[in-house]
Amino acid sequence: MIGWRAAAAVLLATVIGGCAGKTPREPARVVDAWQLQGRLALANGRDGGSGTLFWQQTQGGTSMQFHGALGRGSWRLDAGAGGAVLTLADSRQFNAPTISALLERHIEWEIPVDALTYWVVGQPAP
Repeated sequence: MIGWRAAAAVLLATVIGGCAGKTPREPARVVDAWQLQGRLALANGRDGGSGTLFWQQTQGGTSMQFHGALGRGSWRLDAGAGGAVLTLADSRQFNAPTISALLERHIEWEIPVDALTYWVVGQPAP
């Protein structure tokens, strides 16, 4: 029969040995160019809508195109270092310093676009 000290020594050696093979986690790889295409549905408790979204992210900026169901509610958004531009289906354009501010002001939806760019590629937002 093994004594409790021998059992504890074996357990400690096993735990230490198990940790020895672990390597530190590598930093997450930065994904700075991607595109996404799919269906989108939004609701805020009062209003809602659905349609298709094409979103392209490059090192130079962001481009989003949304086409609502039955052609309603279409818009295009382009953003880069100089700010963001929203173009509606009737060709009216609006500018703002950030995408989030622009969408909230003119589409009246608060969308966490800055965080979504991380979530799309499976990384936590900073």
